[in-house]
Amino acid sequence: MKRAKASREGYLTVEDIKINMEPFYKSLEAQYNRLKPYEDKDFEFIEALYKVNDRNFLTLFDASALLRGSLYRGKLDYVGLLDVVEEPTKSFLRAQEFLLTGKEKEGVELLSKIKDQPTREDHSEALFLLGFFSDNKELLETALQAKDLEKSQRLKGYIPTALLELGDYCYSLGNFTKAKEFYKSYLERSEEEANLYWLTALRLARLSGLTNKEETLQWVVKKAEKTDNILGKLIVSLWGG
Repeated sequence: MKRAKASREGYLTVEDIKINMEPFYKSLEAQYNRLKPYEDKDFEFIEALYKVNDRNFLTLFDASALLRGSLYRGKLDYVGLLDVVEEPTKSFLRAQEFLLTGKEKEGVELLSKIKDQPTREDHSEALFLLGFFSDNKELLETALQAKDLEKSQRLKGYIPTALLELGDYCYSLGNFTKAKEFYKSYLERSEEEANLYWLTALRLARLSGLTNKEETLQWVVKKAEKTDNILGKLIVSLWGG
């Protein structure tokens, strides 16, 4: 359901006393703007505020934080509030809704139009999403060059997948040197228990052997020697001493 932005009273009259409410509103907004919708506890608080009284929430606060937090978690509960969000944030969040609901073409088209308009973190996320959902994988490399990605709760989760996608992309082009760099960076940041990790390690070992990169090959073998994963054992049997 679409919602309209509610207006708020600038003054409160008590008997014959007229009270200016703007300082109160500004103080509330300042506190609210300190909340981080990509952090679980802060998002839970924002969501609770909305559920207590949705009309008052829209009167006092910007709905974009609620939408950011919900879409980040794959929730579509509040997309009806997008109409009260200003551009370019509205289009940025609408594109995420499209991608979550399988409308990849519409999502990519919308992100392509506004990718250079959002703020720094929105811009980086737009590049990641475009890189994942389109054929323009170079955008992932651009996104990875942004400052402080590892410190961002919102963006750091994109890093391993982007590195793996870039590794596969370079591998498909026959650019084995860059593919090795991306695969190694992926392995350095990922959990060693998953089969995907060891499939990537196997590919990196194979590339290192083919290109006579002994140092990288031995780096992979030493990691594989510490695991019981069958793919790790295969690496040791093929390239171990």
